[in-house]
Amino acid sequence: MLIILFLIFIFIIIYLNTLKIKENDKVPKDILTRPANKLLNYNKETILLCYFRDYIYLCDWINSNFKDIKLLIYDNDEQVFDKKNTYYISLRYIPLLPNSLPELNLDKKYRDKLPMHWSITPRINSGGKVGFINLEHLTNKYNLDYNEKYLLPDIDVYDYSLDNIKIFGRGIYIPYKNNFIESIQLKSLININKKFDISFVGTPSDRRSKILYKLIELGYKVDIIDTFGKDRDTRIGASKLLLNIHLEDEWIIYEALRCERWRFVGMPILSEKCISPLPDGIIECEYDKIIDKVKEILPL
Repeated sequence: MLIILFLIFIFIIIYLNTLKIKENDKVPKDILTRPANKLLNYNKETILLCYFRDYIYLCDWINSNFKDIKLLIYDNDEQVFDKKNTYYISLRYIPLLPNSLPELNLDKKYRDKLPMHWSITPRINSGGKVGFINLEHLTNKYNLDYNEKYLLPDIDVYDYSLDNIKIFGRGIYIPYKNNFIESIQLKSLININKKFDISFVGTPSDRRSKILYKLIELGYKVDIIDTFGKDRDTRIGASKLLLNIHLEDEWIIYEALRCERWRFVGMPILSEKCISPLPDGIIECEYDKIIDKVKEILPL
């Protein structure tokens, strides 16, 4: 029995060494970094709020980074949270507090005057500190204006991107945490026979489609994935290269939620250049060089 346990231990050590689990350590000393399991909590119960339509594509990131924090998934009919002695943290949407816009008074008739986000944003009346996790590109003017206008000074701000924090001038950095169990699962998916040359995951846009359909025209087998969970991961694993293209010209923040979990396990990734250099292990190039770079990586 001891021999079996020893062999299992050796196997795990060897396997870990194959996972390429280097996390991004290029964090400026003047930016506060906190692992997701050590968020500010003020000695209160911490509850993470996630809109139900977002959970389907955020669940992997949430499970890897917030597994020790209570998660509450809400819908349009359950948007008011008032449990006392609780530290609520809202994902994606800036929480509306009683002192955010007093004239609103949580009255539905004012909803038309709110930004698009606030039609589904959580209303928090717990009487204490609250937090907000930004997951948007702040190089986009609408997203930056939204944060600058509605993020009250007493709301704790967290962000997945160092570049967002530099742009906004405020925020606590939450690096993507490598999930050991997930890494083993993903590693097993990329060690299979390949059905596709390239996989792409993301919302369709003209600039993305232009590249993807040009690659198809050239003869590459491209899997454009619009599903989530196991089906998405299986399809990515069945491709030789994961391609990351920004949605629009001004969306130039590194898409860590899409790429990091695959970077950790050594999946070949080609990404359009971002505002800052990308983490080790990712190939990057300008938008107009993507086709040529694919040809270099995967000659026909």
